[in-house]
Amino acid sequence: MNELKDLRKEIDAIDNHLLDLIQKRLIVMKQTGDAKKRLGKSLKDEKREKEKISLLEKRSKELGIPVRIVLKIWQIFFRNSEEIEK
Repeated sequence: MNELKDLRKEIDAIDNHLLDLIQKRLIVMKQTGDAKKRLGKSLKDEKREKEKISLLEKRSKELGIPVRIVLKIWQIFFRNSEEIEK
């Protein structure tokens, strides 16, 4: 029973770390949107998304993480990027 409790504590710590990283990513996404506005660029950048997907697929494979799971997570960022970058 202690093993399960310890594993759940570890998962909770990882989850908290993930939330910290997501917060940082959202802050940088907002800063990116501000920079795009100053430069007169569109918030949507399909070329960048395609490049990012390719990099994510490669890194996922290197780490042994199912690519479909990683892409689903990043699709949330892509779908919400314009709202976040406003």
